[in-house]
Amino acid sequence: MMHDYNFPPEFVTRMRALLGDDAESFFNALGEDAPSSVRFNPAKVVTPCLSDHKLVPIPWCDGGFYVSPRPNFTLDPSFHSGAYYVQEASSMLLAQVQSFLPQRSLLALDFCAAPGGKSTLLNQILPSDSILVCNEINHHRANILSENMQKWGSDRIIVTESNPIEWRKMHDLFDLILVDAPCSGEGMFRKDPDAISHWSTANIALCVERQREILDMAWKMLKPGGLLVYSTCTYNTQENEEQIQYMKDHYDLQALSLENAYLNEHALSAFSPYPCYRMMPHKVCGEGLFMCFMHKDGATNTSIRAEKKKTKNKPSAFAKECDLVKDWLLSSCKDTYKLELFPNSLIYALPPQMLPLVAELNQSKIRIHYAGIVVAEVKGRSLIPTHSLALSTSLRQEAFVQYAVDKDKALKFLAKEAVTLPSTVPQGYILLLYEGVPIGFVKNLGNRCNSLMPNEWRIRNLDSMI
Repeated sequence: MMHDYNFPPEFVTRMRALLGDDAESFFNALGEDAPSSVRFNPAKVVTPCLSDHKLVPIPWCDGGFYVSPRPNFTLDPSFHSGAYYVQEASSMLLAQVQSFLPQRSLLALDFCAAPGGKSTLLNQILPSDSILVCNEINHHRANILSENMQKWGSDRIIVTESNPIEWRKMHDLFDLILVDAPCSGEGMFRKDPDAISHWSTANIALCVERQREILDMAWKMLKPGGLLVYSTCTYNTQENEEQIQYMKDHYDLQALSLENAYLNEHALSAFSPYPCYRMMPHKVCGEGLFMCFMHKDGATNTSIRAEKKKTKNKPSAFAKECDLVKDWLLSSCKDTYKLELFPNSLIYALPPQMLPLVAELNQSKIRIHYAGIVVAEVKGRSLIPTHSLALSTSLRQEAFVQYAVDKDKALKFLAKEAVTLPSTVPQGYILLLYEGVPIGFVKNLGNRCNSLMPNEWRIRNLDSMI
């Protein structure tokens, strides 16, 4: 039996009162090692990588696997290429929202998105031509979110950096909103022992208040007929079932039941009259997580508000470069995507479905951190392909000379160390592949190569890790 003296006494008392006879099993589970899990990117890999590890499917998420023993992900180039995302298994419960989605283009919002695990999952399951906005209030975390979304490779992503209150003027806009709310973090005690030191009943009360403010804001932005997903990584009912009761008391909604037999047996909450789900470490192989799927009553509005501002004419010097840049994109993108030259001399490619939403966000003064694909940097008369383009699933790989590298050379590239290519490789921009998936560009100068990967993305202290 596990001793529970490492936990705050009040937390122990509360969990014993909540779980009754199950409390000992719960605390014993927290004494075990946390499982490792990944979710593969179907847009980049057909056969799951990590073939030298044992992979066991996660029963509530297609493409999600438990992996053992835990790899050193930093030393796997496939991790950096976006071939998979390291995601905690319980949080993959979000995959179940797919059964509730209409099969049409949707506007979706992950309101509290960093570091990006649930955003990459949403992007994976949304119908084609859908647009996903991923919002984060903290600048540092927004940078991490942007990096992870670019690695995932989708061009139908907008990363915003904004406080939820700044969205107050945007009503009835989104078909789907995920609120993965800031919480007291009880479900992370096993994975992150530092979370224990931050726990208090006072903090729970603050979290409850903040969560309700975010939920109220999200509800206004959700279209009638839309879906709101609420989740936390905590155990107490105040931040979970009682928040669903709050929503039922104030809004017209239906909490939706899942059809997954495994989840209904092991995760259906016993603490609410409405269907909601608790991932508990003594019940499922995963960390603590709560989730509820809510449908907003009312007639569905499938329209997207039209762009109100006319786009300024592009300078002729930029227009002359459009054909070359578009040739770097797949044919399905090159003739429809809009190219935008930003003041930082970066060229973005934006899907046409994204344009009205970008206009809406700009008019509401929501800061856009990243959108579409950064395809090139303009430097003098040169166009330099970007790392974002290399990782994008809209890249036309045949537009560049490609060279397959082994693990050692891939890691040196990812650490921004010196890389040389055989003399048979022509000079110029070369797309490096690892196990068939692009990992980035180098400019081959013959005697050496210059990496085009952002410096802040590099692997640090590689020699000490090998």
